[in-house]
Amino acid sequence: MAKNLDQNVVAEEVKPSSQDENFFDKYRKAITYVSAALVLVLGSYFAYEYAYAKPRNHEAEVAFWKAYNYFMIDSTEWALNGKDDALGFESIIAQYDGTPAAELSHYCAAIIYRDKGDFGAALSHFEQVNVDDQAVSVYVTGNIGDMHVEMGNLDEGVKHFEKAAAASKANGTRDYLAGEYYLKAARVYMEQNNKDKAKETLEKALEGADKRAAFYGEAEKLLNMLKAQG
Repeated sequence: MAKNLDQNVVAEEVKPSSQDENFFDKYRKAITYVSAALVLVLGSYFAYEYAYAKPRNHEAEVAFWKAYNYFMIDSTEWALNGKDDALGFESIIAQYDGTPAAELSHYCAAIIYRDKGDFGAALSHFEQVNVDDQAVSVYVTGNIGDMHVEMGNLDEGVKHFEKAAAASKANGTRDYLAGEYYLKAARVYMEQNNKDKAKETLEKALEGADKRAAFYGEAEKLLNMLKAQG
């Protein structure tokens, strides 16, 4: 739930799409592990908040955790479509629409479809995730951007990367993600041959960033290259 983008980037070779390597692959493993932790935390909250108050929510929670156990051991087909008496995420969404468990099921289903390369289905599920947690919202927005880029919708993709970066900066607990998303946005602008916007976005990525951050070296290199080109 991954690969690596080439660090030796030449302007003409920038490919923010699946023509080279999946654009989000560099970040997938870290985001997936963090996402799993977020699901665990949110799931505990939802269980405490709702399970004992509403039987339907309790039923949904029980079903979710069965599917989630398959998800965690990479039995993704069972997690998505169910096995024996265990519902999959798709059935949980259909039967328990509007519950917190259904929201989390949308998120997990989106990750599964994303990693299978079914970007349209992943996008549909990511767009239906609606949670109050700021960190989860940043990840969802960024993933929506990834899906659009993978499908060639660069304008929509860059819009969501910028939105995710801005939300991350505004969110004191997850501001380290801002640079990653600004870098993604800059690479899209380079693909669109919008060098001025790419430079502006890379400067945002580097502003106040920790030089030890994973994205910093690549962002600095790209910015220097664009400045040298005039």
